[in-house]
Amino acid sequence: MIRGVLDLADRPVRSIMSPRNEIEWLDLNGNESEMREELQKVKHSRLILAREKVDEFVGVALTKDLLLNWAEDQRINWQRAMREPLVVHENTSVLRLMEQLRHSSIQLAIIVDEHGSFEGIATPTDILEAIAGDFPDDDEEPVVVERLEDGSFLVEGCADIRHLSSYLERDFVDEADRYTTLAGFMLWHFGHLPNEDESFETEGLCFKVIEMDRRNISKVLISPLNFVENEIMI
Repeated sequence: MIRGVLDLADRPVRSIMSPRNEIEWLDLNGNESEMREELQKVKHSRLILAREKVDEFVGVALTKDLLLNWAEDQRINWQRAMREPLVVHENTSVLRLMEQLRHSSIQLAIIVDEHGSFEGIATPTDILEAIAGDFPDDDEEPVVVERLEDGSFLVEGCADIRHLSSYLERDFVDEADRYTTLAGFMLWHFGHLPNEDESFETEGLCFKVIEMDRRNISKVLISPLNFVENEIMI
Protein backbone atom coordinates (compact mmCIF):
# COMPACT_ATOMS: atom_id res chain seq x y z
CA MET A 1 0.00 0.00 0.00
CA ILE A 2 2.88 2.37 0.80
CA ARG A 3 4.28 1.75 -2.68
CA GLY A 4 0.87 2.59 -4.13
CA VAL A 5 0.88 5.97 -2.38
CA LEU A 6 4.41 6.76 -3.54
CA ASP A 7 3.45 5.92 -7.14
CA LEU A 8 0.71 8.56 -7.29
CA ALA A 9 3.02 11.41 -8.25
CA ASP A 10 4.37 9.45 -11.23
CA ARG A 11 1.20 7.77 -12.46
CA PRO A 12 -0.91 9.57 -15.09
CA VAL A 13 -4.65 9.59 -14.57
CA ARG A 14 -5.19 7.54 -17.72
CA SER A 15 -3.66 4.60 -15.83
CA ILE A 16 -6.44 4.61 -13.21
CA MET A 17 -9.47 5.98 -15.06
CA SER A 18 -12.58 4.07 -16.06
CA PRO A 19 -12.38 3.98 -19.90
CA ARG A 20 -15.04 5.43 -22.18
CA ASN A 21 -16.51 2.04 -23.14
CA GLU A 22 -17.51 1.52 -19.48
CA ILE A 23 -19.10 4.95 -19.00
CA GLU A 24 -22.82 5.62 -18.67
CA TRP A 25 -24.04 8.84 -20.24
CA LEU A 26 -27.32 10.51 -21.16
CA ASP A 27 -27.93 11.79 -24.70
CA LEU A 28 -29.59 15.19 -24.28
CA ASN A 29 -30.60 15.20 -27.95
CA GLY A 30 -32.95 12.29 -27.33
CA ASN A 31 -36.63 12.90 -26.78
CA GLU A 32 -38.20 12.74 -23.33
CA SER A 33 -39.26 9.12 -23.71
CA GLU A 34 -35.77 8.00 -24.81
CA MET A 35 -34.09 9.85 -21.94
CA ARG A 36 -36.48 8.32 -19.40
CA GLU A 37 -35.76 4.85 -20.74
CA GLU A 38 -31.99 5.42 -20.53
CA LEU A 39 -32.21 6.91 -17.05
CA GLN A 40 -34.04 3.85 -15.75
CA LYS A 41 -31.11 1.66 -16.86
CA VAL A 42 -28.40 3.68 -15.10
CA LYS A 43 -26.43 1.75 -12.46
CA HIS A 44 -24.03 4.44 -11.26
CA SER A 45 -24.53 7.43 -8.99
CA ARG A 46 -23.08 9.96 -11.44
CA LEU A 47 -23.93 10.45 -15.09
CA ILE A 48 -22.25 12.25 -17.99
CA LEU A 49 -24.56 14.57 -19.93
CA ALA A 50 -23.72 14.85 -23.64
CA ARG A 51 -25.23 15.53 -27.06
CA GLU A 52 -25.31 12.68 -29.61
CA LYS A 53 -21.90 11.30 -28.55
CA VAL A 54 -19.98 11.30 -25.29
CA ASP A 55 -17.21 13.47 -26.79
CA GLU A 56 -19.77 16.29 -26.86
CA PHE A 57 -20.20 16.31 -23.08
CA VAL A 58 -21.70 19.41 -21.48
CA GLY A 59 -21.78 18.48 -17.82
CA VAL A 60 -22.23 15.92 -15.07
CA ALA A 61 -25.25 15.13 -12.90
CA LEU A 62 -26.06 12.98 -9.91
CA THR A 63 -28.45 10.25 -10.99
CA LYS A 64 -30.59 10.81 -7.90
CA ASP A 65 -31.01 14.51 -8.82
CA LEU A 66 -32.27 13.61 -12.29
CA LEU A 67 -34.70 11.05 -10.85
CA LEU A 68 -35.92 13.53 -8.22
CA ASN A 69 -36.48 16.23 -10.84
CA TRP A 70 -38.34 13.74 -13.00
CA ALA A 71 -40.64 12.93 -10.08
CA GLU A 72 -41.21 16.59 -9.18
CA ASP A 73 -41.51 18.13 -12.65
CA GLN A 74 -42.89 15.12 -14.55
CA ARG A 75 -40.00 15.56 -16.97
CA ILE A 76 -36.23 15.20 -16.91
CA ASN A 77 -35.04 18.67 -15.98
CA TRP A 78 -31.35 18.06 -16.70
CA GLN A 79 -30.57 21.79 -16.74
CA ARG A 80 -31.42 22.02 -13.05
CA ALA A 81 -29.41 18.91 -12.17
CA MET A 82 -26.35 19.60 -14.32
CA ARG A 83 -23.06 20.59 -12.73
CA GLU A 84 -19.92 21.98 -14.33
CA PRO A 85 -17.50 19.12 -15.03
CA LEU A 86 -13.91 18.96 -13.82
CA VAL A 87 -11.94 18.32 -17.02
CA VAL A 88 -8.44 16.88 -16.68
CA HIS A 89 -5.81 15.93 -19.26
CA GLU A 90 -4.96 12.22 -19.38
CA ASN A 91 -1.29 12.88 -18.51
CA THR A 92 -2.09 14.76 -15.30
CA SER A 93 -0.59 12.97 -12.30
CA VAL A 94 -2.91 11.08 -9.98
CA LEU A 95 -1.56 13.16 -7.09
CA ARG A 96 -2.59 16.38 -8.88
CA LEU A 97 -6.01 14.91 -9.65
CA MET A 98 -6.50 14.03 -6.00
CA GLU A 99 -5.93 17.67 -5.05
CA GLN A 100 -8.37 18.90 -7.73
CA LEU A 101 -11.08 16.45 -6.66
CA ARG A 102 -10.88 17.79 -3.12
CA HIS A 103 -12.34 21.05 -4.44
CA SER A 104 -14.86 19.47 -6.83
CA SER A 105 -18.53 19.43 -5.82
CA ILE A 106 -19.35 16.22 -7.68
CA GLN A 107 -16.16 14.20 -7.02
CA LEU A 108 -15.74 13.14 -10.64
CA ALA A 109 -13.25 14.19 -13.31
CA ILE A 110 -13.71 13.85 -17.06
CA ILE A 111 -10.45 12.73 -18.66
CA VAL A 112 -9.59 14.02 -22.16
CA ASP A 113 -6.70 13.53 -24.58
CA GLU A 114 -4.65 16.23 -26.28
CA HIS A 115 -7.43 16.80 -28.81
CA GLY A 116 -10.09 17.24 -26.14
CA SER A 117 -11.71 13.89 -26.92
CA PHE A 118 -13.41 12.06 -24.06
CA GLU A 119 -11.22 9.23 -22.75
CA GLY A 120 -12.91 8.25 -19.49
CA ILE A 121 -13.64 9.37 -15.94
CA ALA A 122 -11.84 9.21 -12.61
CA THR A 123 -13.23 9.37 -9.08
CA PRO A 124 -11.80 9.17 -5.54
CA THR A 125 -12.61 5.44 -5.62
CA ASP A 126 -10.29 5.01 -8.61
CA ILE A 127 -7.50 6.68 -6.63
CA LEU A 128 -8.12 4.44 -3.62
CA GLU A 129 -8.05 1.38 -5.86
CA ALA A 130 -4.73 2.56 -7.32
CA ILE A 131 -3.35 2.53 -3.78
CA ALA A 132 -4.99 -0.47 -2.15
CA GLY A 133 -6.63 -2.60 -4.82
CA ASP A 134 -10.12 -2.89 -6.28
CA PHE A 135 -13.22 -1.96 -4.31
CA PRO A 136 -16.38 -3.58 -5.75
CA ASP A 137 -19.34 -1.40 -6.65
CA ASP A 138 -22.60 -2.20 -4.88
CA ASP A 139 -23.91 -3.84 -8.04
CA GLU A 140 -20.92 -5.91 -9.10
CA GLU A 141 -18.69 -8.73 -7.90
CA PRO A 142 -15.12 -7.91 -6.88
CA VAL A 143 -12.32 -8.48 -9.34
CA VAL A 144 -10.39 -11.49 -8.05
CA VAL A 145 -7.33 -13.56 -8.75
CA GLU A 146 -8.46 -17.13 -8.20
CA ARG A 147 -5.66 -19.51 -7.28
CA LEU A 148 -6.38 -23.01 -8.59
CA GLU A 149 -5.33 -26.27 -6.94
CA ASP A 150 -2.64 -26.93 -9.56
CA GLY A 151 -0.86 -23.65 -8.75
CA SER A 152 -2.15 -21.67 -11.72
CA PHE A 153 -4.25 -18.50 -11.51
CA LEU A 154 -7.54 -17.59 -13.18
CA VAL A 155 -7.61 -13.81 -13.55
CA GLU A 156 -10.10 -11.31 -14.96
CA GLY A 157 -8.86 -9.31 -17.92
CA CYS A 158 -9.73 -6.02 -16.23
CA ALA A 159 -7.36 -6.71 -13.30
CA ASP A 160 -4.94 -3.83 -12.65
CA ILE A 161 -1.51 -4.78 -13.99
CA ARG A 162 0.32 -3.11 -11.10
CA HIS A 163 -1.62 -5.05 -8.49
CA LEU A 164 -1.20 -8.27 -10.45
CA SER A 165 2.55 -7.68 -10.74
CA SER A 166 2.78 -7.28 -6.99
CA TYR A 167 0.65 -10.37 -6.37
CA LEU A 168 2.72 -12.57 -8.71
CA GLU A 169 6.02 -10.97 -7.65
CA ARG A 170 6.84 -10.02 -11.24
CA ASP A 171 7.19 -6.72 -13.08
CA PHE A 172 4.68 -6.44 -15.91
CA VAL A 173 4.21 -2.67 -15.53
CA ASP A 174 4.84 -0.51 -18.59
CA GLU A 175 6.30 2.81 -17.41
CA ALA A 176 4.87 4.53 -20.51
CA ASP A 177 1.41 3.28 -19.48
CA ARG A 178 0.65 1.81 -22.89
CA TYR A 179 -1.51 -0.64 -20.95
CA THR A 180 -2.86 -0.62 -17.39
CA THR A 181 -4.83 -3.89 -17.19
CA LEU A 182 -4.07 -7.57 -17.74
CA ALA A 183 -6.11 -7.47 -20.96
CA GLY A 184 -4.04 -4.53 -22.21
CA PHE A 185 -0.84 -6.38 -21.31
CA MET A 186 -2.05 -9.41 -23.27
CA LEU A 187 -2.97 -7.33 -26.35
CA TRP A 188 0.39 -5.57 -26.25
CA HIS A 189 2.19 -8.93 -26.29
CA PHE A 190 0.00 -10.52 -28.96
CA GLY A 191 -0.06 -7.51 -31.28
CA HIS A 192 -3.50 -8.60 -32.47
CA LEU A 193 -6.92 -9.50 -31.09
CA PRO A 194 -6.45 -13.10 -29.90
CA ASN A 195 -8.77 -16.07 -30.02
CA GLU A 196 -9.59 -18.23 -27.03
CA ASP A 197 -6.78 -20.69 -26.14
CA GLU A 198 -4.05 -18.50 -27.65
CA SER A 199 -1.10 -18.07 -25.31
CA PHE A 200 2.39 -16.66 -24.86
CA GLU A 201 5.21 -17.09 -22.34
CA THR A 202 7.12 -14.46 -20.39
CA GLU A 203 8.76 -14.06 -16.97
CA GLY A 204 8.53 -17.82 -16.35
CA LEU A 205 4.76 -17.82 -16.81
CA CYS A 206 2.33 -18.89 -19.52
CA PHE A 207 -0.57 -16.51 -20.22
CA LYS A 208 -3.51 -18.21 -21.93
CA VAL A 209 -6.75 -16.59 -23.10
CA ILE A 210 -9.60 -18.56 -21.55
CA GLU A 211 -12.61 -16.41 -22.37
CA MET A 212 -13.34 -13.59 -24.83
CA ASP A 213 -16.30 -11.24 -24.47
CA ARG A 214 -16.64 -10.05 -28.04
CA ARG A 215 -13.45 -7.98 -28.47
CA ASN A 216 -12.47 -8.00 -24.80
CA ILE A 217 -10.20 -10.50 -23.07
CA SER A 218 -12.31 -11.36 -20.02
CA LYS A 219 -10.56 -14.41 -18.48
CA VAL A 220 -6.89 -15.38 -18.48
CA LEU A 221 -5.16 -18.48 -17.11
CA ILE A 222 -1.67 -17.78 -15.78
CA SER A 223 0.45 -20.88 -15.17
CA PRO A 224 4.07 -21.41 -14.10
CA LEU A 225 6.06 -22.74 -17.06
CA ASN A 226 7.23 -25.82 -15.15
CA PHE A 227 3.54 -26.77 -14.71
CA VAL A 228 2.88 -26.30 -18.45
CA GLU A 229 5.95 -28.37 -19.39
CA ASN A 230 4.89 -31.20 -17.06
CA GLU A 231 1.45 -31.24 -18.68
CA ILE A 232 3.00 -31.54 -22.14
CA MET A 233 5.24 -34.43 -21.02
CA ILE A 234 2.25 -36.29 -19.60
